[in-house]
Amino acid sequence: MKKLFLAAIAALAFSGCAAITGEMGGERAWRTYMENDASIQQIGFITETTVYEMSGGKTEEKFGDYMGRAEVKSPGESDSASQNLGWVYASGDGVKTLIVIDLDSGRNVDLSDKDEIKKLQNSKKFKFYEFGGGILESVVYSAQKSPVCKAFFGGEPISARSVTNYYVGASDEFFATVIDAKIVGNKGFEIKNLDFKFNLPSSKLAEVKERATSAKFRQDVIDQDLKKQGRILLNILCYYSMPSK
Repeated sequence: MKKLFLAAIAALAFSGCAAITGEMGGERAWRTYMENDASIQQIGFITETTVYEMSGGKTEEKFGDYMGRAEVKSPGESDSASQNLGWVYASGDGVKTLIVIDLDSGRNVDLSDKDEIKKLQNSKKFKFYEFGGGILESVVYSAQKSPVCKAFFGGEPISARSVTNYYVGASDEFFATVIDAKIVGNKGFEIKNLDFKFNLPSSKLAEVKERATSAKFRQDVIDQDLKKQGRILLNILCYYSMPSK
C-alpha cells in the first residue's frame, strides 16, 4: 500500500493529470493551497484564449502559449475580493502551466516574449509557479550579490524557497512541503530546512503523514523536485544567460 501511495504521488508530480484551468469565461473553481509565505490562499483560473494548434490531426501546445490568468483570494472571501496573481502560460509538455514574476520589478514575465525573458536575466529575485499534474508549486529564487542567472552559471549559491502542494483528494485536501535550499550551479542542491504542512481530514492525516515524511518519499519525490528546480533555471529562466561554448 505504501509503494502504491508513493508511486501515485510521483506520477502526479512528474506526469499525469491535466493542468489546472478554468472554463472559458466561466465561473472560477477555487482551489485551496499554501503560498510561498506559508499562508493559506485560494486560487482560481480563467481561460481567456485557445492555445492549441491542429496539425495533421494532432493537438500541439507550445511553450509560452498564453492560457489566461490566475486570481487569488483568502478563504471565505467573495469572488469580488480576488486579486490578479499573474498571466498563465503553457509549459509545452501538455500538462503543466506556468507563471513567472520578476520580484525586483513586481511585473509578470511574458513567456511568449524572448525579450522579457532576457530582461529577467538581470533580476536578483524572481518567483516561479507551476500548476498541473496534481501539484501546485511556487519557488522564489534569490541571490545576494549578482543577478540570479549570473550567480547560477558562476557557481555562486542561490537561495530557493519552495512550497509544493500535493493534492490527495478534494480541491481543499493536500499536504505541502516547505523547503529552503541552496542551489549551486551544476553541483546540485543542499536542503537547509524541510517542513511539512497538512490540510487533510483526520481520517486521512495519519496515513498520509507517515508516507509523506518517509525516506522513500524524500528520495523519490522531494529530491527529484529539487533537481527539477535547477533545470527550471537552466532551461527556462536563465536560458539566455548560458555561457557560450
